[in-house]
Amino acid sequence: MVNLEALAYAVTRLVCKKSDGTSSVGTSFIFGIHDNGESHIPILVTNKHVVKDSIHTTFYLTKKDDVGNPIFEDYQKIELSGTGAWKDHPNNDVDLCAITFGNILNLFDKKNGTKIKSTRIMPDVIPTKEQLKELRTVEDVLMVGYPIGLWDQHNNRPIFRKGITATHVGLPYNGKKEFLIDIAAFPGSSGSPVYIYREGLRVVNSVGDRLAGRDDLFYFAGVLYAGPMYNAHGEIIVKNVPTQMTPLVNSQIPSNLGIVIASEELMEFEKIFPKPTA
Repeated sequence: MVNLEALAYAVTRLVCKKSDGTSSVGTSFIFGIHDNGESHIPILVTNKHVVKDSIHTTFYLTKKDDVGNPIFEDYQKIELSGTGAWKDHPNNDVDLCAITFGNILNLFDKKNGTKIKSTRIMPDVIPTKEQLKELRTVEDVLMVGYPIGLWDQHNNRPIFRKGITATHVGLPYNGKKEFLIDIAAFPGSSGSPVYIYREGLRVVNSVGDRLAGRDDLFYFAGVLYAGPMYNAHGEIIVKNVPTQMTPLVNSQIPSNLGIVIASEELMEFEKIFPKPTA
């Protein structure tokens, strides 16, 4: 069975203070590159537009006890200045960027004695070309992040949401390594990992022995970065933002569709963060 609980510790909420005095909220996640089965390099990934023009970025990591259990109600605050540490995806048209993450974990674990509860999304859950061909046009998807900035602040937990694919994951949407999902792409969801998740069927006897069924289907499908909008007449609404009530003029209506960058694009970061030589 897929450990869905672990997915909560692969993401973190980003709060970016911009140079113009405004702030934005996005999602980032930990991804492992240069994986050889024994070691890998963890990087923190989000969309370029999330951290663009940021002068200060804040995120939080859950702590864990000596046996690895999460410590709720107590988490570690991380602050980064500027955007220099963020490295863009080698393809300028791909809205992804990343920073090295192992040094951050080492800082708190080894130097400060603070143990961090974190999970990496690893390349072995990226679907192969053969596996993509076997997928159906409509598959269940799971997205983990912080829509409109929402989170369980008390426990430092993200929001889990479900939807379906709107285009086939294995077919390049409009010629790009992207696909559409039928799920509302609210601000704050940018940078959210998107998974194909089809729960398996299990038939067991009275003592719990498995008699028949199928295994869970689980793939890391991609990263949300945009949502199509269409114009409408402007009208004043009050939008419930996580920290305040702000009157906004809404001149566009969301289509409840999200555009997702295919997960295979994450492997390009191995060119940006080379494997250390022995």
